[in-house]
Amino acid sequence: MRQDLSIREIAEKAGVSIATVSRVINNPEQVSQSMLDLVLPIIEKYDYVPNLNARNVFSRRSNAIAIFVYDMRNPFFLEIIRNLNILALENDYMLLICDTENDQDREREYYRYCRGARVAGIVLTEGVFSTSSSDAIFGHSEGFSKHNIKLVSIDRPAGKNIPVITSDNVKAGYDITNYLISLNHRRIAFAGYNKQLQSINERFKGFQTALQDNNLQFPKEHLFAFSQLSKEAGAEAFDALFKTSKFNPTAVVCANDEIARGLINRANGKGFTVPEHISITGFDGVDNSFSWSPITTMKQQIKVMTEQVFNYIVDDQYIPMSRLEMIFTPGETTMAI
Repeated sequence: MRQDLSIREIAEKAGVSIATVSRVINNPEQVSQSMLDLVLPIIEKYDYVPNLNARNVFSRRSNAIAIFVYDMRNPFFLEIIRNLNILALENDYMLLICDTENDQDREREYYRYCRGARVAGIVLTEGVFSTSSSDAIFGHSEGFSKHNIKLVSIDRPAGKNIPVITSDNVKAGYDITNYLISLNHRRIAFAGYNKQLQSINERFKGFQTALQDNNLQFPKEHLFAFSQLSKEAGAEAFDALFKTSKFNPTAVVCANDEIARGLINRANGKGFTVPEHISITGFDGVDNSFSWSPITTMKQQIKVMTEQVFNYIVDDQYIPMSRLEMIFTPGETTMAI
């Protein structure tokens, strides 16, 4: 029965202090079971908190899932969010989007908020944070178990005992480079290297291995590193590539599709035709419908990734520590020479 009682009145009816009632609601793990058995029935009887929060108190977790994203401009992350949100809505869950902007302090604040809100799970996506810094922020997964919060990562090394769902980026880098080589390209550049992003490091490793296996040279001026994997970075890569290179490449492997789009746009603006003058490839396979022509890319299995994440958080389904194979998706940005 609803009487709009105050926390003081709940405390009086239970015969405890206001501070004790507050701990029962906000930090039940700090309260003895006997105290929970005393106070919770009164909270339930008088419907002291809104239904959602009341359910949180009794189950010690809510129907919310948080996702930590470091770059909301990246279509790959937006597609992950879109797929997770569909699953959440279909199953009466709510998705909380935490835009960290690659700031560890902000990520810590989001974590404190999620812990206080007793979210069902937190999904980490790749940022420039190292494994050690993730450990510093989140600790070990046992700390989350105490709060009944599931922690899972997509494409991000996240520390001890935290499940990671990722793609086989090394193989994808190798396969897309071999495809260009099969088209007779011998001078191939790489745009978008970032040593702090594991997925990009792995793609570059596959790229290098393919060149080595085919006895092809890789001049240092054909490697372009950027902190942001954006269209602007792709435009900068094109300008630098054709300004400093002693022998211009015939193809460019871009670290993601956004860089590929930026490079294509700048090439068109400078009077180059893609793929007649230069072939360009990407990674992720997201949002191709908005390109002036479909990009030849390696497509990540985002639907499978998000389903595994959701099922792990909601149904505690085991996630095998495996890498999903990327799917080669031919487009209109490559051709044989």
